[in-house]
Amino acid sequence: MITRLLVATVAVAFLAAPAFAADQLPDNFYHCLLTSDATPIGDFVIAGDEYRGPALDEAGLNDTKSFVVLDGGKIEWLGALPAFDAAGYRIDSTTIVEANGAAGLKLVLLTPDQSGFVEADCFPQA
Repeated sequence: MITRLLVATVAVAFLAAPAFAADQLPDNFYHCLLTSDATPIGDFVIAGDEYRGPALDEAGLNDTKSFVVLDGGKIEWLGALPAFDAAGYRIDSTTIVEANGAAGLKLVLLTPDQSGFVEADCFPQA
């Protein structure tokens, strides 16, 4: 009985989780901050299924690359991530999330010394 209840609970939670597509990530300028201390780590410009950045200044927003949205709102970046690479971070995962009614990105990054992971949030700027 407990096993059935657990399976039913997991199934309901899975069905309730939103599925995202590229068109559900609004075209916008996204500002990314480390979750732990609000350190800026780069900005993206997202338009359709293409992105520019991440960059710490406008000069780094010139090169356009593509991304795809996989099951569960996971993003696969099909090009370089310059600001993260320059700082020594490596993307472990990126997921489309919703907070306060706005779609954004949750990044999990391998730290520059490769000793652990940090999270960053990227949300549209008005």
